[in-house]
Amino acid sequence: MFDTNFEMGVPVREGLVFAGGAVLLALIWIVFRITPVGSRLLTRYVWIDTAANIVIIPLTIFGVGRLSTRLFEALEKDELAGWSALITQLVLYVTITIGLGRIFEVWISAIHSDDDNDGHLPQLLRLILYGLCVIGAVAAFLTMNGYRPTELYLSTGVLAAILAFASQQTLGDFFAGLSLSLESPFKLGDWIMFEDGTEGGVIDMNWRTTRLRQWDNATLVVPNSVLAKTRIRNLHDRNHTFSPWYEIRVSADHDPRAVKVLLLEAALRCKRTLAGSLPSIRLTDVSQSPYSYMIWVHFPNYPAMFAGREELFREIHDGLNAAGVQVAVDVQEVRYTRAAPANMELPSVLMALKSLDFASFLTEEDLTEIASVSQRAFYEAGSVILSEGERADSIHIILSGVAEVSVSSDANKQHHVEELKPGQYFGLAAMLTGEPAVMQYSARTDVSVMRIDVECLRKAVVGRDGLTEQFAELVQRRRERADEARIFVQDSGQPVTLQDLVRRVDRVFRGAGR
Repeated sequence: MFDTNFEMGVPVREGLVFAGGAVLLALIWIVFRITPVGSRLLTRYVWIDTAANIVIIPLTIFGVGRLSTRLFEALEKDELAGWSALITQLVLYVTITIGLGRIFEVWISAIHSDDDNDGHLPQLLRLILYGLCVIGAVAAFLTMNGYRPTELYLSTGVLAAILAFASQQTLGDFFAGLSLSLESPFKLGDWIMFEDGTEGGVIDMNWRTTRLRQWDNATLVVPNSVLAKTRIRNLHDRNHTFSPWYEIRVSADHDPRAVKVLLLEAALRCKRTLAGSLPSIRLTDVSQSPYSYMIWVHFPNYPAMFAGREELFREIHDGLNAAGVQVAVDVQEVRYTRAAPANMELPSVLMALKSLDFASFLTEEDLTEIASVSQRAFYEAGSVILSEGERADSIHIILSGVAEVSVSSDANKQHHVEELKPGQYFGLAAMLTGEPAVMQYSARTDVSVMRIDVECLRKAVVGRDGLTEQFAELVQRRRERADEARIFVQDSGQPVTLQDLVRRVDRVFRGAGR
């Protein structure tokens, strides 16, 4: 029985004050965490919560444990006091090591905070991390109290062997998950696909299974041992470019160069492809009819591919139908008479002329005459259409493909300026002023152009008042845009006035000085 005349000594009072202060601090911290302001603050600044927990929780445990030990000592219950001190020490070690593990987890999350999964560790890695923390705390506790941890291992060895034999499948899943975590063939947020076509986004990996979220929002649970034996295709997360290619087959009756132009223009019209990337069109097989064409495009990520693929197929359908071309199907075809080949034409020259900015200066008859005497030219991808410093004798209007505009720097390196697409042109200023080209024009893809020399324009311009001034003003505007690109060139040249440009253009149209 306890002594009813018990009086608290100084150690008990000190322990009571220390424990009371620690408990009060813990209560204040808990109340702050559940308030809206505190919750938002700690969610944004995780380090504050982590640092406070590693201080407040051990301090509270130490204060309560110390108070209980002092009370048992005052009651002369030495055995209970000893047990209280040991338990307090063990719990304190475990709490501190778990706090250190939490700091490590937050640090890893901060490193991978840009990933689609916000850097959260899978459950399997968290289990291993905190399990190692607890084992380390127990080992430190045994060492500090004069025990050797190996004694504990030997005493539990038989039990561990029995448990391992009874849970072979579970341990197989565990070690398979551990192997996957170390090798990291995928991470949380990645889309993966199995050999049988099953796919899903990785939402969690624990000690036994990996969970995938499928397109129908169902969760697929895959044992880690099965996952480790399966061939996996990693489609990556939303921050990874996805670049598929598609095969289109078109009858051999159609000119492959014209088909490539139609497919390229269809791909360029797509808005859901990755900005700044150009599609690639290749003729891949002519050994049998129909011919096979490959379209290689780039999407921002794998999920974005589905909407982008639909848009691409619609544009291909519209472009081929407008040209009178149909995609070939897998059928056995027997021909008794040879059908007349489809009359498919490249983009109309006259329509291309009407879309130019100087078309408003001329009449319908002028444009028709120019279209009838214009010349076509074809450039393969990578070839130079007009070199920097070369004198241009014609205007180049792009009918199909993409041309790259670049300018050289002091180090003779080419710097990209812009890209010209169908309907745009170049060479007007250099042709009408007689000056060498200040930029280089190269074929980024296979490019088909229409060339109009000065003789084509001279008949329409000579004898008409005001046309020379209008062309001079147009040339001046194009020169001003070109001057912005000359920042890469050491010598930007002397400024040219409008009156000087009018004299130069008039001299070219009259044929003087040629």
